[in-house]
Amino acid sequence: GMSMGGAPPPGAYGAPGQPAMPGQPGQPGMPGQPGMGGQGVQPTELPRLEDMDLSVEMNPKYMQTSVGKIPQQQTDGSKVPIGCVLTPMNGDEMGWRVPVVNFGTYGIVRCKRCRAYINPYVVWVDNGRRWRCNLCGLLNEVPTAYFCHVDANGRRKDREDRAELMNSTVEIAAPGEYMVRPPQPPVFFFCLDVSQNALNGGYVKVATEAILASLDSLPESNRCQVGLITFDTSVHFYNLRAGLMAPQMLCVSDLDNLFLPLPEDLLVDLSDSREVFEALLTELPNMFSPERASTAPLESALGPALIACERVMGHVGGKLCVFTSTLPTAGEGKLAYRENATMYGTEQEVSLLRGEDKWIRDRAVELSRMQICLELFLVSSGYSDAANLSQLASNTAGRTYFYPQFHHERDAEKLGTELTHVLTKPVALEAVMRIRCTRGMRISSFHGNHHMRANDLMALPNCGPDSCFAVNLTYDDPVLAGGAICIQAALLYTTTGGERRIRVMNAALPISASLTDVVDTVNVDTAINVLAKQAVSVALRAGLDTARQRLHGACLDILRGVHARATARPAAPMSYGGAPQAPAPSPAATIPESLQLLPLYTMALQKGVAFRGGNSVGSDERVFNLNLLANMKVENSRRYAYPRMFSVHDMAPEAGLPNADPAVAADPNGVAGVNNIRLPGLVSLSRERLASTGIYLLENSVEMYLWVGAQADAGIVQALFGVGSIQGAAAGSLKLQRSGNDVATRLNDICRALSESSQIKMQIWVVPEGDPAMEARLSFFLVEDRAAFNGGAYTYAEYMQHVKQSMAR
Repeated sequence: GMSMGGAPPPGAYGAPGQPAMPGQPGQPGMPGQPGMGGQGVQPTELPRLEDMDLSVEMNPKYMQTSVGKIPQQQTDGSKVPIGCVLTPMNGDEMGWRVPVVNFGTYGIVRCKRCRAYINPYVVWVDNGRRWRCNLCGLLNEVPTAYFCHVDANGRRKDREDRAELMNSTVEIAAPGEYMVRPPQPPVFFFCLDVSQNALNGGYVKVATEAILASLDSLPESNRCQVGLITFDTSVHFYNLRAGLMAPQMLCVSDLDNLFLPLPEDLLVDLSDSREVFEALLTELPNMFSPERASTAPLESALGPALIACERVMGHVGGKLCVFTSTLPTAGEGKLAYRENATMYGTEQEVSLLRGEDKWIRDRAVELSRMQICLELFLVSSGYSDAANLSQLASNTAGRTYFYPQFHHERDAEKLGTELTHVLTKPVALEAVMRIRCTRGMRISSFHGNHHMRANDLMALPNCGPDSCFAVNLTYDDPVLAGGAICIQAALLYTTTGGERRIRVMNAALPISASLTDVVDTVNVDTAINVLAKQAVSVALRAGLDTARQRLHGACLDILRGVHARATARPAAPMSYGGAPQAPAPSPAATIPESLQLLPLYTMALQKGVAFRGGNSVGSDERVFNLNLLANMKVENSRRYAYPRMFSVHDMAPEAGLPNADPAVAADPNGVAGVNNIRLPGLVSLSRERLASTGIYLLENSVEMYLWVGAQADAGIVQALFGVGSIQGAAAGSLKLQRSGNDVATRLNDICRALSESSQIKMQIWVVPEGDPAMEARLSFFLVEDRAAFNGGAYTYAEYMQHVKQSMAR
């Protein structure tokens, strides 16, 4: 049972023709066979729209779709991407609660054929004795204990008391057969690089202080287990047996025959061994201080250290935090130095972005099987081969955190904040997620950090509030039957308290024959999120140039399809069933309201760090940005595609204070963070908007830039930086003051709030006007100007003109 890692075997959980779950009735006959229908009711037909209860709306906290309606025919020419973005644990850290349903002795009510869970969009037949599945159309018997009469509208009379019929997202308490092994305690294991480069950067003190400060806030800290190893050219284990006066360090330098000294004392109960674990965390910064770097080994045995972690924690699984500062070159799992700046901007660049190392890939799959989620902290001194190493996180549902040229003075706050967040956020353990949709369409691609087990089961050793997944839907049938396409995502997981749960998220998207209706329901922020994630896959497969072309092409295809319909002659009506509509008054290329921002966003993405051309982005940073984008939530991808630039020098007195005005709260750019901090006014992203007398803050959910004009008010400069003038200040020496005056306090509260509504802690870079390197970097984000690479040299106005000409062709 161990190898299944907490998930029922795929057959038990799913497809037709496989055994049903234990304790459930056997597999029914397939449609069209005798003994299934009777009484003139079709055994298998998809529900009509008018029979479905659409008063229950999709919950955007957990599920967002790129369209609100689905084109009936695949040939509709609209090319609008049909995608769904899922954040199953979103808001758990804020105490948001999903209603919990317990079906008790008669078992979870599921479709006998496609295994969909009962949900608000099923249809009740035969006075409530049977229900029609909204995903496959099968008629299912209602268990006697679950039976209830229906009213004149075909709704169950007890509907208001049934959370699963009143909410699009619910959590079902899962019985024992949904568990492969008893619940395991939460585990936090740490693997720290202590080679020369690591010590020089000084990260050990930052990391150990964050771990110490987080111990009381670990999930289930009374029953969780902890352990730690360090490595350079050998692997160092630490005996943490309760009652020891001090931890004992045990050094293993034979990397080929790595043995575990004292296997039972390397992973211990925090509650028993708290004192000795704290003593170790307090002592490590002295043992591995920057002063000792000169005598520390240069090379790093990351591979053997990972094998050691697997052996210590593989029997329970858990969270593994790995810190590495240099390319692994000792023992198995060595990586060659592949960075090559002469390949940037050429066809060969894509080879630097791919992580194809077989040893790393096999390791990652093995970690996933053991239910280990690896969180990777690249506290790098130079090239880290993020392309290969990040596979360890992306295949185990962890994340990669990147600190280029790590230095504790500059990066301590970012590392400390991000590590604390990783350790203290709520977490779902041993999870698997399956996403189903109504027949006629199918789920075609999956984005986000996971490992695919079977052909449609996403394995997630951990899932948390930052976890975000996206899927694309494609047509199986050229013309869709039924009234709606429903999407159901089910996350089966164990809470840190040891309960097995299934979080079920549902959406119902009406099928429409009118392209205009479909286009009116496009959510451009979600559409861009899905398009960007498709472009990440293209970039890693076929290169950045192709990815940019694909983004541009997608924008044109969508708008051309819409335009072709809108300007068609009456002989080709827009509505398929109705009378021909009058032609549009003029063939001028007009962009529908819902798609107004599409050209701006697609242009901006092509110029941003992830996809831009040219040779100014190193491969580690490029990979990190592509990874971020593949896992990004919708509200962050909007800011990532089109950053926000705030005018600081003239901000209103309310900016930076908690907001009380409902009109401001309703504006997506009005407030940020848990305290709803009011944001300053926005300016558009062009160099000519930067007045020499001004100060501007730009953010893109990943990092922030504070541009300071050469003629900025001396009083504000003094308040923000503690210096009278930025002239002559050494590059990188300007530090934002935390407090001490009203302006600095409010700006810091704004920066903190913007970071709280991101998935990472944003670093603030100060850009003095006239600093060539910093201004060149800032120009990446001033996307309305011409970008300095081949294929990016157009302003927003020029791009729009090109788009409109292409639409009219």
